[in-house]
Parts: sequence; C-alpha cells; structure tokens
Amino acid sequence: MGKTQRSKNEIVFEFVNRGDYHSSGIILKAIHDWTFMLGPLFMLGINTMMYSYIFYKTKLVPRFISILGMTGATCVFVCALFVMFGVFPQISLWGAILAVPVAANEMILAVWLLIKGFNETAIDLISKKRFVTKHEFTSM
Repeated sequence: MGKTQRSKNEIVFEFVNRGDYHSSGIILKAIHDWTFMLGPLFMLGINTMMYSYIFYKTKLVPRFISILGMTGATCVFVCALFVMFGVFPQISLWGAILAVPVAANEMILAVWLLIKGFNETAIDLISKKRFVTKHEFTSM
C-alpha cells in the first residue's frame, strides 16, 4: 500500500489548462455583477416608474405617494447609470442616498394600502369609463 490514492478529478485536472478556469471565473463574476446591477437597479426603476405613473393617472392612491414613487424611480435609474459607467460602486453611500426615495415610497405605499386601500371613487370612475367604452363598441 505504498502507492497514494488519487481521485479522478485530480488526474483530469492535471491535463486541463488552469488559465481556462481563471477565464471562466472572470466571465462568471462579470455576469454576476451585471445581473446584480440590472435586476435591483434598472428593473426596480422601470417597475416603480410604471406603477407610480398608473397610480398617478388613475388617482388610486394619493398624489404624493405617486410623485414620490416617480421621483424614487428616477433616482434609482440614475444610480444604475452611474454604477454602469463606474462613477461609484453599487454598494456605496451615494447608492444608498439615491435609493432613499424609492424605499420610502415602497414603505409608505405598503402601509397606505394595508390601512386605507385604493380610492373607491377612483375605482368606480374607472369601471364606469370601461363600461361606457365597451358599450359604445358593442352597440355599433
């Protein structure tokens, strides 16, 4: 039993170029960094802008919540551009400062919807507009 046991992985690893693993690691890290930036920053900005604009136009929630949401979405989107062009890293003081309005919007919106819910008169108005529009097209 004087021979040492070697695993199959060790034997295969001897014949593989170690530079390939280094290159793969760099590529995977870059993919992780871009995904971490696109998901939380760009998509958060786009999503918040869309629903805040809809809330603003339909008046389902008070205007100050919608305006805070659109302001926060703009700040997060600008932060994403700054991170993308290397002005500052994603996890930094400036990133946190630019995220404050959208964080405040999400917390205020959640509390508002849990306590008050949507504006009932706005819901009635929206449903009447849909009924009139639908009725006009079916009667022609």
